[in-house]
Amino acid sequence: MGDMTRSWTMMSRRLGLAVGLTCVFFWACASGGGTGTETSAAAATQEGPRVETAHLEQIQVIETDDGARLELEGDAPLIWTQYRDPDGRLVVELPNTLPAPELGAPEPAGIVEEVEVETIEGEERPQTRITVATRSETEHELGSEGRTLILTLMPVESAVEEETALAYEPIAEPDDETAMME
Repeated sequence: MGDMTRSWTMMSRRLGLAVGLTCVFFWACASGGGTGTETSAAAATQEGPRVETAHLEQIQVIETDDGARLELEGDAPLIWTQYRDPDGRLVVELPNTLPAPELGAPEPAGIVEEVEVETIEGEERPQTRITVATRSETEHELGSEGRTLILTLMPVESAVEEETALAYEPIAEPDDETAMME
């Protein structure tokens, strides 16, 4: 029985030594011989895919029969976000877009009172903000056609009249005989 105990003890030692050497081998391979700090610093400074900055080349304000239309043309398709500020002005933000150096604020026309063009830098990517003030309350529609962003502005009164006119057919007036019977 003594031989059997020695045999188990010897086998346990060999197994322990094999497991220990395997662990040391894997640890050495995983560390790559460096401190690990180089890998983390390199990963932290690595940039993602570079996105080209678009340029806003032209803004036109065009007076229409039922309001106004703004056309914003870029050298590439424009991406936008829109909202109303606390003063009721329409704000269109163009992320990763810069105005062309020769671009100025367009002349107002029709219901458009003022158009402001502002560049916001210092963030991760540049941004152009277009703020549109109107002479009266408006509804708007914003869409794109290729490289042109089209903003259609319509006074609220016109929008309500058009909607009401299309919403239902007028009811026929009852004739005199039918009115007397009731």
